[in-house]
Amino acid sequence: MDSYVTKLQEIELIAGDSGIVLEFQVFYEDGRTLDLRDDTAKWYLSPIGMKHSPVLEKDCTILRDGDPHNPKNQDGLYYRFVVHLEQNDTKNFYGKYVQQPILIDRQGRIFRRAEGFINFKPQISVS
Repeated sequence: MDSYVTKLQEIELIAGDSGIVLEFQVFYEDGRTLDLRDDTAKWYLSPIGMKHSPVLEKDCTILRDGDPHNPKNQDGLYYRFVVHLEQNDTKNFYGKYVQQPILIDRQGRIFRRAEGFINFKPQISVS
């Protein structure tokens, strides 16, 4: 993989919302999909200016696409991963945070190729 950082789109979420799924797709610069079959992925969230102190770390799920039994569709089966944010993960967050998804390859090398901002808004109190 080449060394550069992709800026992820800034997103806004309601703190404590449940069932949030963030998806990441991984490609080489020439557009070919990166095979994540034997890799792992993690996701980190830190307050702005405090990247040394993540407030949330989540394991990601590598997704499998296509039909593995079709020999014409073997490439690109594992190029996406997702992180699931549950209600308790974000219920106490407010303001702007930085997210960094990371990949850990088969040899244990860590790749940090993207980061972006998440702005958490408070919930409206309901009686």
